[in-house]
Amino acid sequence: MAVTYYKSIDASAPTLSGSALSLTALLNSCLIAGYGSQSGLSWTRPNSTSNGASFKPASGSQPILQVYDNGQSANTYKEARVRAYETMSDLDTGTQPFPTVAQATTGLAIRKSTTADSSVRPWKLIADASRFYLFTQTGDFSTRYCVTFFGDIISYKTGGDSYSGTLIARSTEGTTESYDGFYQLNSSPSGSAIAGCYIDRSYTGLGGAVAIGKIADYSKAQQTVIGAGSTVLTYPNGPDGGLYLSRIWVTHGGALRGHLPGVWCPLHNLPLSDGDTFSGTGALSGRTFEAVSIAGTGQLMVETSNTWD
Repeated sequence: MAVTYYKSIDASAPTLSGSALSLTALLNSCLIAGYGSQSGLSWTRPNSTSNGASFKPASGSQPILQVYDNGQSANTYKEARVRAYETMSDLDTGTQPFPTVAQATTGLAIRKSTTADSSVRPWKLIADASRFYLFTQTGDFSTRYCVTFFGDIISYKTGGDSYSGTLIARSTEGTTESYDGFYQLNSSPSGSAIAGCYIDRSYTGLGGAVAIGKIADYSKAQQTVIGAGSTVLTYPNGPDGGLYLSRIWVTHGGALRGHLPGVWCPLHNLPLSDGDTFSGTGALSGRTFEAVSIAGTGQLMVETSNTWD
């Protein structure tokens, strides 16, 4: 299924705010029902109550995302609580959670707004049949977006990977940027897991949820923040005027489990302005990109073409 980019500036787009069920309605509109001229993506909503809903991808390993969006957060309607499961019988009950309760007592968080009211917040969501990235500009960090990822990574496991479902969100409820799990990078595959980042199971298929790390091309740009740092390539790169990008790889136990499809780490310090677009060249010919400024004072390049692996 094609990659689709939804934005709050679209005609008839749903609104996001610090009010009850606004995030649930947004996910339903983008992933399932569609809105205006934007079609949905054939995801399903297995469970729905007055407290929130669950969302299941149309293809892939099809983990289920539990979303509590009716003031369950310690910060009430400013955030939603999320956790993923392999299966769910109702909104409150599932098997093989990631993260587990032992890893995160109340799950992870998606920050919606700095205020618990109907103030409208900008957002972007890009998705296909197996995963989505949600960008929420909450009002806490000027023009920067908090990032949530849910769904399958591109796994390197030989013979296929039934447990590649991944959830990356905020590790703690609150405003601090360090709670945002997405922007952080490790310096090596053996680095410690990053808070707020979990995969369904190990590549062996055994055991429960695994806390994961993320790396980019540390040999070229010694970044621990996606798209930012003081020891990075200059932009543009002097010899060829280039903008250099790296995959973002998922790691655990010193191994490369796979990579995050459709997003790239620029190996420069904030090389573009938020919303700038460009086309790839060389090995990235045929791909189009948009720069998104993210929490942690970093920058992410989002692949907007239908060229995800």
